Amino acid sequence: MTLRNLIGRASRYKGRLALISALALLGSASMLTIPALAGSLLGGAVSGVDFGGGGIVTLLVVALLLTTLFTLATSMVTVSASTRILADLREEVFDHLTHLPLAFHDGSRQGDLLALATHEVGQLSGFLTTTLANVPAMLLTSAGATVMLFLIDPALALIVPVLIPAFYVLLKLLSRSLRKLAARARAAEADVYALAESHLQMLLATKTFAAEEEQQSCYAQAVEMARERRVATGHASAAIAPVTSLLAACAAVFVIVAADTQIAGAEKSPAELFSFLFYAALLTPQGKYIADFFLLRHAGGIWLDVDESLAPTLHQRLSLYKLRADVQIAETDIRVRRGTGPAPEGALADPRHPDLGWRLYGADEGSDGTDFARIRVAHCIPETGIELTPDTFILEAGFERVGGVDFRKGCYVGQEVTARMKHKTELKKGLVLVAVHGEAPVGTPIVTPEGKQAGTLFTQAAGRGIAHIRHDRACPGMSAGEARVDPLCARVSAG
Repeated sequence: MTLRNLIGRASRYKGRLALISALALLGSASMLTIPALAGSLLGGAVSGVDFGGGGIVTLLVVALLLTTLFTLATSMVTVSASTRILADLREEVFDHLTHLPLAFHDGSRQGDLLALATHEVGQLSGFLTTTLANVPAMLLTSAGATVMLFLIDPALALIVPVLIPAFYVLLKLLSRSLRKLAARARAAEADVYALAESHLQMLLATKTFAAEEEQQSCYAQAVEMARERRVATGHASAAIAPVTSLLAACAAVFVIVAADTQIAGAEKSPAELFSFLFYAALLTPQGKYIADFFLLRHAGGIWLDVDESLAPTLHQRLSLYKLRADVQIAETDIRVRRGTGPAPEGALADPRHPDLGWRLYGADEGSDGTDFARIRVAHCIPETGIELTPDTFILEAGFERVGGVDFRKGCYVGQEVTARMKHKTELKKGLVLVAVHGEAPVGTPIVTPEGKQAGTLFTQAAGRGIAHIRHDRACPGMSAGEARVDPLCARVSAG
C-alpha cells in the first residue's frame, strides 16, 4: 500500500484518529511536566531552599494522575477505533474479493486470500491506530526532551540530534528484518488456511483411503511452522522497545557521568548542578527596605550577592538572627561580572528580568559595556541606593514583579505589613515609568501643575525615567526641576 493510499485510508477515520492523537498529546504534555516538577523538588532538597515543596508535590501527583488518565483514555479509544477499522477493512476486503474475476481466484490459493482478509487487515488497523495516530505525541515528547536538555546544558541538547539518526538507522534495520519475518509469517498462515481448506474438501476421499493420520501430520507441521514464524516475528517486535529503552538509558547514564565528571574534577559541586540565582530582600519589622541581594547555593554554603555599601549592615543584621546556630557569616573575595551578550561558562541568569542578562561569580568584576540603567528604566526595575532607600516598601518598588517576594513563603521579618499591603489595601503610590522631557538630577521632587508634591524622579534614560509617584496626583504636565514629566502607565495595585 502506497503512502497516498494509506493517508486516504486514514482520512476516513480522521475523527477517531484525531481523538487518539489529542489524548496522546495531552498525555505527553502532562508527562513532560513531571521531570520539571521533580527537578524543582529535588533542587529544593539539594539547595536547602524552600520552593513551596507541598505545592510542588501536589502538582507532581496531579501530573502523574493526569498522565495515567490520558494514557488509559488513549488505550480505550484506540481499542474502540482499531476494532471499528478492522471490521470495516474486513468487510471491504471481502467485498473486493467477491467482485474479482474468477480467473484471479483460479490463480490464487484460498489460503493467501484468507490470510489477506484476516491477518493483513489486522496489521493495517493496528498501524493506523497505534503508530500513525501517536506520531504527534512522539514529536512533542522529542521536542520537549530537547528543550529540557538545552535548559540544563546546551551541550547536552546535542545528544538528541546525534541519537535521532542512530535510532533511525537502528529502527530501519529492525524494520527490514521485521518485514522479512512478517512476510514469512503471513506465508505460513496462508499455508495453514490452504491446507485446512484442502483437507476439508477432500475429507471423503481421506476417510475412504484411511489417510487421516498422514493429513493430520502434514497440517500439524504447517501449524508448527506458522507458530515458529509468528514467535520469531513477535520476538523481533518485542526487542524494539527494550533496545530503545536501553539506548535512552545509556544517554541518561552519559548525562549522569558527565555531571559526575564535573563534580569529581571540582568544576561543580552537586548543589551547583541545581544552581539558580534568587532575588530577595531583608526588611525591618515595619516592612521597610534594609537591603536587597541575590542568593546562590555553592560548595556547602550560600553566597549573598549584595551591594558593597550595604554589606556591613546586612552582615550585622544577619548576625542578630544567627543566635546559637552553627553558621558562619563572612565576607569573601568573590567578584561579579555582568553582561547581556553570550553567557560565559558558569554564568547565571539575572532572575529579575531576562533583559538584565547574566551574572558571573569569580575573580574578575565589571561588565561587558551594557547600559544597564537603560534596561532598568525600560522595565521599571529599581536599583540599590537609587530607587531603593530605607523608606521604601518593597511592594511599592515592584518587588513582586521582579521576583523579589514570594507570598507562599513562611514567616519573615516585615511579613505582616507586606502581606497586608498585598491583600488588604490598594497601593496609593509606587514606582512607575514616566516620560521625561529634559534633564533633572536623580532625586528631584516632582510637582503637579498646581504646585502639589507628586513624587520623586530617579533614574533616567532615553527620554524615560523611573519615578516614585502618588497615584492620585499623577497627571500630564508635571515637572521635576526644569524637566517636564508625564506618566506612561496606569497605577499599579498590590495584587
